[in-house]
Amino acid sequence: MTDALEIHFMELPKLLIKWRNGEVNPRENRLVRWLLLLEASENEEITQILEEIAMQEDQTLKFTCVWFTLNVMK
Repeated sequence: MTDALEIHFMELPKLLIKWRNGEVNPRENRLVRWLLLLEASENEEITQILEEIAMQEDQTLKFTCVWFTLNVMK
């Protein structure tokens, strides 16, 4: 590796377990929000939570949830 490239691996199954156990909170952590968004198409509960957060505080996530909803309706 060089200083020009940095790679991070995100293990979504582990994140979902931590979320279910209450170890991570999407309301407090933006990275958790974005990573859970990747799973939202398969989990209605995640979609609902992210939509609630989006309507309360984050314009970018609000846009993303609208975009996601429009894509699911196709």
